[in-house]
Amino acid sequence: MSSKTSFSVLLLSFFLVLSFSFITQADVPVSDTFTYVNEGEFGPHVVEYDGNYRVLSIFNSPFQLCFYNTTPNAFTLALRMGTLPSESLFRWVWEANRGNPVGDADGHVAWQTNTANKGVVGFKLLPNGNMVLYDAKGNFKWQSFDHPTDTLLVSQALRVKGPTKLVSRLSDKVNSDGAYSLYWSPTHWPFTTKLAAHQGPFSTTLALVRSAAHGN
Repeated sequence: MSSKTSFSVLLLSFFLVLSFSFITQADVPVSDTFTYVNEGEFGPHVVEYDGNYRVLSIFNSPFQLCFYNTTPNAFTLALRMGTLPSESLFRWVWEANRGNPVGDADGHVAWQTNTANKGVVGFKLLPNGNMVLYDAKGNFKWQSFDHPTDTLLVSQALRVKGPTKLVSRLSDKVNSDGAYSLYWSPTHWPFTTKLAAHQGPFSTTLALVRSAAHGN
């Protein structure tokens, strides 16, 4: 897909009082949202799955929130990890709407955090890659570390009474749940696939664990 391709208008809205949702378009009071529009040219760097991407202003090195796609008009909101020149490939380490991509603006709600009436006043991306919604006292009301996709970052864990599973991606081009998962049991670790640790050239800060599409 060329960078000259006309853009789809996609909105990412943060419902600070009502809820927190990723949508293409909806009628929401302006005072309750931060809105980001997915438009403009695609980014220049090589990213995982050979996708096209557009960056958003949510950034805390080495992490940045982006829209990306691997097939036309099917965008995913995702967190990208990597820095130049330490890595030649930027990786996607968290996704909001896997299996439910958005296209042109049509009012479809793709993802929400169910934080209505919980006193949320702000959103931020932490240095460890955890995205959080917090209240006036700084308490986390929602955090992405509790909702992993197929990757665990440093200081993130599967645990009892918390996030319990990683699910592989179906393929490089098809962004839906794959055949493999890694999950936690209160008494032991039952693996449905082998555990993959992609250390490569990454520093300790950028280390990650992933349940890969091929089961490794």
